[in-house]
Amino acid sequence: MILPFIIALYSRNSFGIGRFSSDEAENLPYIIIPYYNYQTEIIEIAKDFIAETETNKSFVVASIDCDQFKTVCSDMDLKPSHLYVSYPPHNRAKQSNRKITPKNIRQLASDLSVSGLYNFSQQDEILEAANDCPLFCLVARSNAGDLEVKLPIVKELAHLFAHRNVRFAFVTDFALYEKYAHHPLTAFVFISPGNKHATHRGDFTLQSLAEFVTQFEQPVWGPPLPPKNPALVMVGKALNNETVEEFRNYQNRIPMVFINNEEDSIRARTICKDEDSCLAAVDFKKFRSVVIPNNIHTEEKIKILNDLNNIWNNQTLQEKVIDQIYTAINMNINTTIACGIAAFIVIGLTGLFFIDKKREIVDNRKPAKPKTK
Repeated sequence: MILPFIIALYSRNSFGIGRFSSDEAENLPYIIIPYYNYQTEIIEIAKDFIAETETNKSFVVASIDCDQFKTVCSDMDLKPSHLYVSYPPHNRAKQSNRKITPKNIRQLASDLSVSGLYNFSQQDEILEAANDCPLFCLVARSNAGDLEVKLPIVKELAHLFAHRNVRFAFVTDFALYEKYAHHPLTAFVFISPGNKHATHRGDFTLQSLAEFVTQFEQPVWGPPLPPKNPALVMVGKALNNETVEEFRNYQNRIPMVFINNEEDSIRARTICKDEDSCLAAVDFKKFRSVVIPNNIHTEEKIKILNDLNNIWNNQTLQEKVIDQIYTAINMNINTTIACGIAAFIVIGLTGLFFIDKKREIVDNRKPAKPKTK
């Protein structure tokens, strides 16, 4: 358990934790900020935040100079420019997907202060949280009998995803319960920025819930329902964080979808016109797509998305028909295969019916009478 050693060590340095003894620190969650000496901005952010939170008793903050303590950073796999989170018993720190900014560190500290699980009782609280980052809620009646089992699982889930930029909440307000759950069930739901929601349908286990969170943890790249309007689609092996940040301010106005080119290769290559990755404007309802160049400004990319139908209509009739049929088939490849199999079966059965009918007609013919001389 080297992390408590690190905390104790850094309490004696100019950058480190607040006024805690190592014994107290071991029982609290840690926020760890590794840095190199040239990263003056990160050093200042760490110093200011440590000073700001030195009297709190909910978490511990430590910053680590990876130039001076290379072995510690290497052994703990701490990479400067990234935030790290650890819960007792501090066997391993987890790298966060949040950038090191004052806002992100304060939000992380707020999450840790409530052990990762907020209590929301107002619709505005839910909408504000959902607009800021992916929001997952355990929605239940206040006297639900299954809370004794389900609430501890969700608390453990919140600890499991403490390093991710997601938020968890416990909701028992009856009006909100009626909106997001079905009486008398307790529901675990993802709520998108547009206030759409998707309900977890599997077994209520830590593994099943974790898979659900992983599926919907991106606030904009992956809405729970197929978008009705043209969507901005990113195709690739993983989300490009620069692209996510580029369009974060548009998330309330534009549907955004991420398609993993390894898990959905046919749809990915269809959208990207046989390339492995791309950014594209896609109308899933009308089966139209246009690849967006990477070397243009954000406003121009949004303009292509907004003008998708006009761009599409400027193609020749032959190009539009061929592209739309090709896109429609590949966008719904499972349906296409199922329809093809069904059609094959119907044609086969129809053929067998007529063959049997023909045989029956032949078999029922009476032999001709021989002519008499």
